[in-house]
Amino acid sequence: MPGLEGQTLLPEGWNPHANSASHFSKMFELAEQVARHGACSLPGVNIKFSNFIDCMERAVIRGFVQRVHADFVRSGLEHGFTAGVQRERLRGVRVFSNYASAEVEHRVKVAEATADRVAAGKTLDLGPWSDGLRSVLRDVFGDCFSFPMGAVLKALEWWKARPTDDHTRTGLNAATDMTGLWHQVTSYEDLAAWLKMGYVTHVS
Repeated sequence: MPGLEGQTLLPEGWNPHANSASHFSKMFELAEQVARHGACSLPGVNIKFSNFIDCMERAVIRGFVQRVHADFVRSGLEHGFTAGVQRERLRGVRVFSNYASAEVEHRVKVAEATADRVAAGKTLDLGPWSDGLRSVLRDVFGDCFSFPMGAVLKALEWWKARPTDDHTRTGLNAATDMTGLWHQVTSYEDLAAWLKMGYVTHVS
């Protein structure tokens, strides 16, 4: 953002001065990166913003996408999506223990999957969990929730496990307003309707 050089651009309510052990320094850097360069600049995001927007604008002109939906998506790609979460309904500090599927049954597989996400830039490594880290979380963010993690084996890669999060327990689901966000995924039907004999399709 022009004219903002030298300013700290963090979400309202974050207290960087409480980050005594620098646990969240990387998170602060990424938050400022979003503020200055958009959410698509984050590591682990494969969307090419300008290409996507150009394609979406053509879809709007041709009548395939409504302007209100295009504006919503563009805002989310620039600033991040709230996904309907009502922040004011999430107060306090709540920490849950992991389920046995992640803690015992597939512990090694979950660790490997998490390490892969960290390596790809999709998850931040904040260090080992401790009461001290919990205290810093509260001081930096005020409100924080640690969801209970589970795990399920992948259908096509049975030797790997997919970590799962239970946000019914944390209350996140109940605090989410899906008005205007509910939709049906009709990809298979759409492909079947548009494909012609002798053609193939590839999704990447």
